[in-house]
Amino acid sequence: MGIIKHTYQFLFIICFYLVSSNYVVAQNNDSLKFKNHVVVKGETSYGIAKKYNIDLNLFFEANPSATNGLKRGQILRIPLTSFIDSNEPANIDTNLKKHIVIKGETLWSIAKKYGVKVEVIKDYNNIEISELELNQSLFIPNQIADTNNIVSPMVKNPSHPLLSSCDTLIIHRVKKKETLYGIASKYNIAIDKIIKSNPVLSERGLQKDQTLKIICKLLDCNEDSIFIKNEISSEINPSLNYNDGLNISVVLPFLLDFSDTIFKNCEDPSICVLNKKTINSLNLLNGIHLALYELKKSGYKINLNIYDSEYDTNKIKSIISDSVFQSSHLIIGPIYSKNIKFIRTFARTKNIPLITSFDIPNQALFKYPSFYKFHPSKATQIKTLAYYLKENNSKYNVVLLSNKEDNRSLSYANVFSNAYNDTLFLNDSTVINDSIESIGINRGDNFHYIQKKLSKRDTNLIVIAAYDIPFMTYVFNKIIELSNSENFYKSDFAIAGFDGLFHMNTIDDLYKNKFRLQFVSKGMIDYSTDKVEIFTKRYNKLFKMEPVKSSFIGYDIVMSIINQVYPIEDTIIPYNGIFNNVSFENIGPNSGYENKSVKLYRYKDYKIHQINNN
Repeated sequence: MGIIKHTYQFLFIICFYLVSSNYVVAQNNDSLKFKNHVVVKGETSYGIAKKYNIDLNLFFEANPSATNGLKRGQILRIPLTSFIDSNEPANIDTNLKKHIVIKGETLWSIAKKYGVKVEVIKDYNNIEISELELNQSLFIPNQIADTNNIVSPMVKNPSHPLLSSCDTLIIHRVKKKETLYGIASKYNIAIDKIIKSNPVLSERGLQKDQTLKIICKLLDCNEDSIFIKNEISSEINPSLNYNDGLNISVVLPFLLDFSDTIFKNCEDPSICVLNKKTINSLNLLNGIHLALYELKKSGYKINLNIYDSEYDTNKIKSIISDSVFQSSHLIIGPIYSKNIKFIRTFARTKNIPLITSFDIPNQALFKYPSFYKFHPSKATQIKTLAYYLKENNSKYNVVLLSNKEDNRSLSYANVFSNAYNDTLFLNDSTVINDSIESIGINRGDNFHYIQKKLSKRDTNLIVIAAYDIPFMTYVFNKIIELSNSENFYKSDFAIAGFDGLFHMNTIDDLYKNKFRLQFVSKGMIDYSTDKVEIFTKRYNKLFKMEPVKSSFIGYDIVMSIINQVYPIEDTIIPYNGIFNNVSFENIGPNSGYENKSVKLYRYKDYKIHQINNN
């Protein structure tokens, strides 16, 4: 017994010595030496790695448990020799999270919580049905980025390049319990690169709701050939004369310098957010970038130059004077009227095609033959509605209402009535059949005169030629009252107008459905289509996030204008887009082009149905 006792004591002493010693020699594949470190209150993984001047990735490799946070008294192994080049990306395996199903949870709610698709969860867990069991264990794959993060590809001013052609800028908002290691794993980059792009981390460390700039590489990207022409030059329209590629310039208000100032001087990370103009521009640019990325496969060589207009007229003037900008073959943007004036004049002088997503009036296209307007005007939209109803009006008693206090509303009503009225010329005399009269009203007016125009036999289709929410809400509520009144409760009512009627939240969907709301729109995204699904997969693969409305628009803008001014085929055909189809038509002699494609929808059975072929 004595020998055994002394043997245990000896082993205990040896173990204690190994644990307590300041230096421990460990052998692994790299023959590294380690030093033990005992965690004290307030210490962080980043602070400890910085203290010993080692790469944080190496620190976590030596201490995997530290990725879940540190505890006071925890013993850590500190590598004495760093062998990782901090400039090289860390190859970090994606981990799976474990989720225990609680009462009331569904696959959809769990997918939304973790920012993944339902199909992904099903695939990882071999689930064929959607029903879940209480306390069921699920494995959830870590996503590269979530939909709250804003991703932008290269933003480049020729004289001040911000990123390389293959770089992606990600604005990441830190979540509770997130670590630098976890963020680096999400984007598959070195931690030192995150710190380099965010010097404030060296001063204050990582904080909840903090905004970080993450610069990482686009997927499968080669800086020398991101936009290259296929070797088969015959695929390119021989009329094109660009040996060095098409020079495409994008002018948008990114306001990046302004955003950098916000993030740098931010005392409370939770209130520091990107400007809405910045977010919209970044998402729009993502779509543009994806379109150009795909055009290379069709035989195009593209030189992309991106300018931050900063929503500043002086900056626009500076951009116009830039030699690279002056050699543009195509200009996309800007999106604000005061900046469009300068770019428009420059484009006309140089005969450079210019396309904008800004909803400008058609008058801006007069005498600017190289100017293209992506969104159809409200006048074009209401005219499309009139033509449709004219062809399908047999069961409708159409009543046209406008806002007397709004000149635009009166103008829309006039366009509608002119398009709807059937005018014939017989023996030098004018005959108007099926004429419709515009009724101008004010909010607060009674509907006595309008009631005289209503039918108790046919469906009363009320066309609201206005876009302001207060007026549309007022008219909608009046129709609800009439439909429930003693005189008209047996009558049938329907409502038509702009898409603002559908989007406004002042009217319950119950009544939108009851009145089979018909509305025209410059575009909508049908997520049930294969086209949208394919786009979303490509977008997610390239930018590591889900697309939003402006992303689809950016893509359609590029594809439609290239199809129009630099087509591979000699024949120009209308572009069938994702957000909207595009059919450019010249609005007059020596003037620009407007997209005349308008979509018409009906809200029925609480679903949106497209009812025209545009």
